[in-house]
Amino acid sequence: AVVLITHSDNPINVVPLDRAIDLLTGEVRDWAQLGNFEGQVHLYAGERSASSFVAVEGILEGASVSERVQTMPSDVGVTRAVSSDPVGLGLAASSSVAGVKTLAIVGIDGKRRTHLPEDVAVPESMLFRNLYVITRGEPGAALSSLRDYALSKSGVAIAELNSYVVEQTQQ
Repeated sequence: AVVLITHSDNPINVVPLDRAIDLLTGEVRDWAQLGNFEGQVHLYAGERSASSFVAVEGILEGASVSERVQTMPSDVGVTRAVSSDPVGLGLAASSSVAGVKTLAIVGIDGKRRTHLPEDVAVPESMLFRNLYVITRGEPGAALSSLRDYALSKSGVAIAELNSYVVEQTQQ
C-alpha cells in the first residue's frame, strides 16, 4: 500500500483525504494549516518514475505533485529523510516505514485508514504498487516453486508481517 509518513515527533496523526491531497500538491505548505504544529512541509518522494509517485498521481484529480518535492532514489531514502526531518512528509510504500509514523487518512466515508485510496470516490480502495514477475516463456521449476511458496499460506503470512498486501491474479 502507498502511505504518507511523518517524523515520529510530528503531533499531527490524522488528516482528511482532501488535505492529504493538498499536502501532496503543495496547497498546504505549512503544518500550521492542519493543526497545532508549525513548520514548512518538506515533501519527500521517490523519483518521478517510481511506482509510488506514479500511483499517487491518479488521485490528484488532474493536479501534479508539488514542484517542491525532494526526490529520493528509493522508499528507504524517503523514510530516512523523513526520520531525520521533524517537518518532513514522505510518500512511500507501507513496507518501508521503519522509524517513522504513518499518517492516518480520513476518507469521504469518515473512516480512518493508513493508506491512500486508489479511487477518491471509493475510500475503501487501496493505492498500491504492483509487483510483476516476468519470464521468458514458461517459468522453470525453481521460479514456479518460489511463486507457489510466495502465494502459500506461509508465504502470504511473511509478506503481511512485512506490511505487504498480497493479491493473487490469474493470467
